[in-house]
Amino acid sequence: MVMTPGTTLLNCNLMSKFPRNYRGWENSATNILGDKRKEMTNNVLHQRSILGRPNTHCRTLPSKSFTYGMKNIKKDGVAQAMCWPDERISDSTDRTEFTSDFLALNCESVKFGVTNCKELAHFRATHDIKRKDPSHNMKKRSHTTDCNIVHGITNRSSTPMNEILANKYQTDWIEGQLRKASKAQQDKKHSHFTAPAETKTSLLRSTKPTSKAESFWKLPQFTTKAHGGINTFRDERHQKMAYKVYCSEKPARFGMHGQGIYRTGAIV
Repeated sequence: MVMTPGTTLLNCNLMSKFPRNYRGWENSATNILGDKRKEMTNNVLHQRSILGRPNTHCRTLPSKSFTYGMKNIKKDGVAQAMCWPDERISDSTDRTEFTSDFLALNCESVKFGVTNCKELAHFRATHDIKRKDPSHNMKKRSHTTDCNIVHGITNRSSTPMNEILANKYQTDWIEGQLRKASKAQQDKKHSHFTAPAETKTSLLRSTKPTSKAESFWKLPQFTTKAHGGINTFRDERHQKMAYKVYCSEKPARFGMHGQGIYRTGAIV
């Protein structure tokens, strides 16, 4: 597209009607020809990245007259600072807000015969019991300091040199080990394994003899394995031939095992 002086002037007139975007509307989702509103400059989703520049969070800095840092409160100076305990106590008492003591209110409402929520709300509106100041419950302690007190870390107790030279620690350790060994040996002598406790199952297994499995009565001629009196096949070769023919006819018969009637027509 060829830019002419008339086209440039037209674009400048159009851009003057829209709100100003410091990153340029061509780097936003609306582009030059899209709809432009002031809220779009504060929306990160409408911004597009610019080559060689970091992305924006659409946050603006305060005005040039803004002062960064903490505000200093000027007071009377050293004289005001020297009497800070009194000021602290007076400020704390003035700012203390005593809330209602609901536990005491509930106890008093029971004494007056309150039984439901409506009566309890009316009782709390007409009777008010505040919490006590916690500073009154604290016992005042007199901070008396001894003039002979020494500040710092206490010294470590002196090393018992006479016990070290007499090898007392070694003697005590050997005696302790001997006592442990003798106690373990005595426990091993006295320890004996007892037989496991008898249960009902173990008693029945040991007292009741196991009986032989009962079998039904049979005729004497069937007690031994009977052999077939008639042999269908003359020998094993004829039996294999018959089985081979049976297997070859299975696909032509109905049934899961191929033992039904012959199939007629298409195989289903």
